[in-house]
Amino acid sequence: MSAPPPYAPEKSRSHTGLWITLVVIVVLAAALVGADRYLAHRVESDLASRVESAPGAVTAPQGTTDEGGAADGEDGVDVSVVDIPFLTQVLGGAISTLDVHVPGWDVDVSGSQLRLNDIDISVHNVGTSSPYHAQSVEGTGRVNQDSLQQVLDDQLPQYISMPATVSVTDEGVSLGMEILGQQVTAMATLAIGDNGRSLVITPTTIQAGALNLPLDDLLTEFNLDDLRVPLDPLPSGLMISSLQTSDSGQITATLTGADIDLETLFR
Repeated sequence: MSAPPPYAPEKSRSHTGLWITLVVIVVLAAALVGADRYLAHRVESDLASRVESAPGAVTAPQGTTDEGGAADGEDGVDVSVVDIPFLTQVLGGAISTLDVHVPGWDVDVSGSQLRLNDIDISVHNVGTSSPYHAQSVEGTGRVNQDSLQQVLDDQLPQYISMPATVSVTDEGVSLGMEILGQQVTAMATLAIGDNGRSLVITPTTIQAGALNLPLDDLLTEFNLDDLRVPLDPLPSGLMISSLQTSDSGQITATLTGADIDLETLFR
């Protein structure tokens, strides 16, 4: 029999060392991924807890059970780190993007509670140390027709004694009531004023039967201003930049903010 190659043992040891190195690399990579996900989850949980404890935050969606479970597949407050890996962002001193979902937020409107539902915001370039400065925030929330009706029921008796019904369409908001047996409907548009801190309601027309009366000239003649509803109880640093009404009976609000400290945003 021929003699084995003189360097076979060295090659075998070389192959074994290569496999050991590969195994070590795989184990280290798995450990880093695990640590990355663990740290991200800790940050997500901590921020979600801060949001849940903030005044005005609604932590369970509408239709939840008495035990607090969400109905129809909806969730409570949720915070997600969007980009991975997370550790490299922490080492760089800023988290690229955080997505935050809040089932609702109660905004005080002259003593009444206006519910802003299904708030989804994205927070960008967030510092990793207190006060957790964020470069920008944008998102959306919705106001249901029922919530507007509740505010109306609370506020309207200060001005008139008769009941009224509010409706939301893609043309704006209408207020219907019965006067002397005649159904009267007042139409109004919604806008945002005071740098996103107030709701501006502008009456446009009044319809009574076949009569359709434009209000532009009337408001000008009597020097009447638009109705402004303060929205100061919104989380500090956030403002509503636009509103969009729809035939579904909802008002979609666009939320924006810049140079915000998250430590004071939800407090």
